Amino acid sequence: MDFALLNYLDKNTLHVKISPILPSTEEFKNYLEMLTSLVKNSKDLYLLVDTTYASYLPSELRKLQADWITDNKELIKNTIIMTVHVIPDAIQRSIFNAIFLIQKPVVPYKLAPDLKTAIEIMDRSKITRKVA
Repeated sequence: MDFALLNYLDKNTLHVKISPILPSTEEFKNYLEMLTSLVKNSKDLYLLVDTTYASYLPSELRKLQADWITDNKELIKNTIIMTVHVIPDAIQRSIFNAIFLIQKPVVPYKLAPDLKTAIEIMDRSKITRKVA
């Protein structure tokens, strides 16, 4: 899949690396189906979404993403512990936070400016979760 590479960094961390290639509607639907399958087959999952090189998605694809979240709300709540989004641009991180002020996220999330910071955030969360 040219749009996104999905792979596990470890048994509980799914890394979704978004490429700068804009997908067709069909390719994006395939991505969402693959994501659904991986999430369904996971437990206590940390979802790391790296948008470092991502292009801005057209509104049609953003709507498909929003619909996927709505349609899979229970699956997300029951499977994903936290999402961490790598968003290098500070303005885009602010916009992302503003969206989540209006529409509450399904699970806790964090934003990071780079992959290294994102992994550190997840590692701290995993340690805290094990201690608690």
